[in-house]
Amino acid sequence: MKFFNTLVLALPAAQAMPGVIPRNLHTNGVEIRDEATLEKLRASHAYTLEALRNQTIAAREGAGSEHDKRLVIFGLGGFAFIEVAGALGGTIAGLQNKLLKMFTGDKQEQIWHNWGYCRTYFQTQGGGNCETRTYDREAQDATAVHQDGPCAWNDPENNDPPVVFYEGDQGIGKYSIQYTATDEYAWDGLEGTETCAAEGLCNPSYVFYREGYNMILNTWQSQGEISACQYSGGEDCKGLCSSGVKDQFQSGGVVWGGDCAIPCESDTELPEE
Repeated sequence: MKFFNTLVLALPAAQAMPGVIPRNLHTNGVEIRDEATLEKLRASHAYTLEALRNQTIAAREGAGSEHDKRLVIFGLGGFAFIEVAGALGGTIAGLQNKLLKMFTGDKQEQIWHNWGYCRTYFQTQGGGNCETRTYDREAQDATAVHQDGPCAWNDPENNDPPVVFYEGDQGIGKYSIQYTATDEYAWDGLEGTETCAAEGLCNPSYVFYREGYNMILNTWQSQGEISACQYSGGEDCKGLCSSGVKDQFQSGGVVWGGDCAIPCESDTELPEE
């Protein structure tokens, strides 16, 4: 039994995400470098992955465990909540319902390009040269851009892929990105990772850090399909993300990337009990 459930998504008319970064872009988003902050975030990230692994094992064994109380599964493929600050009671269930309604609706075609949501774009080239863009709600151009972070996965046989943490992106909050695969290796630290279809680095996992809980999005497990949108009239596009090879002939290596709809920071405030 996988911990990520699949939900039929109804997705609204798409808006094309711009491919060019405006020269006058101003953003306060930065890579987090403060060691005290990083220590807390790394521990929170490790806990998130461990909770997912433990829940998967408990489900396979068919036995309940204390981990069932800490892990809340969201009804979108590739997306889950992890409680990290003790019992939150019924409040997180209310948040799930809020986001479920927000990410579903009538004919929300190609949600990963729709300006009505916060969004992200990610890209790598030649096994590195990572770029992450985020888009606040209603933004047509990127409201934060991070380039050439320390994302390259060196010696995958012996090392875990690096995690890069960001903060200050308009409307997004603290988050991390970790690329989980190359064309030869899929990281075993998350269940269901998949190798890249082309040479290079691919398949990022995002974690969004909130007070008392985290949200994780495994992008390769939440893949939407334009053809599915078209055939279903926008009622079943299958996921929050769309990713693949962007340019296989560019000097410096294959360019791979993708887009996802993501929760805005303001969307993820816990409701009152």
